[in-house]
Parts: sequence; C-alpha cells; structure tokens
Amino acid sequence: MNQNDILRFSLKGVTIYRDLMEDPVLAKLRKLTGKQFQSAEQVAEIYAEMFCELASSPFCGNLTDYVYDLVLHAENLFTLSCARGGFESLPALLTGAARSDLQALSLLAHTPAAELKAHLADCFPDYAALIAKLPDYETGHSRFAFDGWDDLRALAESVTQRGYGRFGRWRSFTFECELGEAELIPITHPDEITLADLKGYERERGTILENTEALMRGVRANNILLYGDRGTGKSSTVKAIVNALAPRGLRLVEVAKHNLRHLGRLIDRLAGVPMKFIVFADDLSFSESDDSYTALKAVLEGSSNKLPDNMVIYATSNRRHLIQETFSSRGDDEVHLGDTLDETVSLSDRFGITVTFTTPKKAEFMEIVRQLAADHGLSLPVDTLESGANSWATRRGSFSPRTAKQYVNYLLARENGQS
Repeated sequence: MNQNDILRFSLKGVTIYRDLMEDPVLAKLRKLTGKQFQSAEQVAEIYAEMFCELASSPFCGNLTDYVYDLVLHAENLFTLSCARGGFESLPALLTGAARSDLQALSLLAHTPAAELKAHLADCFPDYAALIAKLPDYETGHSRFAFDGWDDLRALAESVTQRGYGRFGRWRSFTFECELGEAELIPITHPDEITLADLKGYERERGTILENTEALMRGVRANNILLYGDRGTGKSSTVKAIVNALAPRGLRLVEVAKHNLRHLGRLIDRLAGVPMKFIVFADDLSFSESDDSYTALKAVLEGSSNKLPDNMVIYATSNRRHLIQETFSSRGDDEVHLGDTLDETVSLSDRFGITVTFTTPKKAEFMEIVRQLAADHGLSLPVDTLESGANSWATRRGSFSPRTAKQYVNYLLARENGQS
C-alpha cells in the first residue's frame, strides 16, 4: 500500500470532522487522490479548480495553513464539547475519534504537490510530462507558529479561549430575524478602530471598559446606555473595546431596532455559547407609537427573557429619554398623566449605567486635533493646525471628535496628494 492509498483510506474514515470534507478545496483533493477519472483532461480541470481556490484563499496557496485554519474553526461535536465542558470532561471515545480525524487531515495537509501529481501521472502515464507542469501549491506552516495536529489538549484550550465555528472566525455579527428564522450574520470587514485611536473621554471609556472587564471575568455586569451628542465616539468606543477584548472571547452582535422584538430568540441562541457577548443597539430612539421597545424593556428588567451571565446590552442614543415625547402627550385629557410620562423615561432607567458623552469644549477639541495629528505624523505648526481646525469645525457647526478626525483625514489626503 503506497502513501496515496493510505491517504485515500484515511480521508474516507474521517468522522467528527467529516463536514470539512465538503470544503471546496478538500473535496477536490479527495477526488484527486482517487483513481476513477474519465480522462486526463478531467484530472487537469479538477486540479486547476482546486489550485485556483487555494491560491485565492487568505493563505495564498499554502495547503497546510488552509487545512489547519479549517480545523481551528470547525464546529462539531468535539469543539462544542470542549467549549462547554473543557478537555478533561470529554469521553475517550470522542477524543479518540477526533485524534484519528486530525491525523488524516494532517496527512492531507502535508501532502506535497509533487506527490499528488506523481499519483495522477501513474493514472495517466502518457500525460506524465504534462501533469508535472501543473502548478505547485505549498505545504508547511507559514501563518501558524506551531504544528498542533497531535496536541489535542492544546487544540481544546484554543477552542475554549478563542471560540469555535463562526465565533472563532469572526468577532462581530448582525442579528436578523425574518420569517421566523433567527440568523447571526458575520461582519467580515469590521471597524478596526482601537482604544488608542480614540482621544479624550478617558473617564467615560474607563467606566465602559471596567464594566466589560467584569463581564469577561464572569461577574454579573450592567447594561449600559451611552448617551450624548453626535460625533462624540459612542459607537466607536464600543467597537474599540470589542476589538481589544476579542482575543479573550468577547463578541459583538448588532441588533437593528426592528429586530429588538426578537431579542428572546437571540438570547436562546447565545445563552449556551461559552463566549461573552455585547448585544449592541446603535443610535436608538422610539416614537410614542412604536411598541418595539417593550421587548427591550422586558429583557432589561429581567421579566420574561432574563439575560444570561455571558451577555450585556449596550445601546447608544442622542436622546437621554429613548422614547420621544411630544407636547401632545402632556395633554390635560389624560386621567393619569404621571403614568404616561413615567413610561417615556422608564426604558432608559432600566440600564444599570448611563455614560454621557458631551461635545468637548474648544480647548479640548484642539487637544484632540493635536493628538490625532501627532499619531499620523503631521508636522504642521501648531498655530496653523489649530487655525485650520477652527475654520473646519466652524463651517460644519460641530467641535466634536468626529469633526477633528475628518479634519486630520483632510490634511493627510492633501499631504499625500502633494508628495
């Protein structure tokens, strides 16, 4: 029995990681290890398709890293059990099956292109010279610092810390619920903003970060309302904190206002996941006729759907009272007017912490501009920098951090255009 026969047999025996065999690259590789081909032209076509998909992946034609990445982010009985109970709790039957699968996948991942093409040339000897000219993919780790195929415990610890499946591969999601189907959709290109990118508001961000750290430690954390003027960095603060703590297992789920009525479904989906989640409702406000806030209120007060310990709700708003109130709502024909007015403020009061972001004073705005300019290596004289910033902000009617960032971006674009 040659090496290719061993590989083909091993791949057919994969059990726990069997879903990976449906991956486009691995599926074609499995076909290429076989012997049932209609023609040499079919072999060339399958190989070319496999190579193109592998080359266009983030691993740029490296088969070993490609397969190992699939292993790291697999969602199966082994990874789910590791994430929920830890490696020590796994039965020997499960760990044995996982170890056997990983040996087969490792064998595939380390199979050189020359070896695979030699097998194909044996199938079609008259085409051996042409098969040899097919492009070579790479093997051997280049993206990963270690080869952990045989270290099942290390793999289990990685799953426990980093997450499994989609929660291991992505850190941010949107929640959609249409026609009764609840779905988490990965945000494949999230905002990469960091805490260092944000200037000013250290006390406000410190409060939110401290609460989030409590969540990470498994302590019952508060839900937070980030209230304040536009452009002051409320949403950016939440995203920067997620980016900072994502390696420790924090994930973000953005929920649009119209999906808040389905919060119960989201809670059911995430309650058993061994990660920490910020459920994020951005730019939130409700009209008096909008009753979609009732589901959010019920969750915040823990009545029908209590938040599990691995979740908090962070919401941003430009309004201190999330339910818009009009003068007509204060009409004197209401018998219990106080009850109506209490209802308009009761939602915001359900948040354990309210953090206020106000537009900075002019001196604070200029300090933000100076810090951003320094971060980007702008060497304008301070007087010139601040004079331009003042004109820029005045024209836009806002001395907010967002305006400061836009001004610095303008300077960078102008500088790059002149260089």
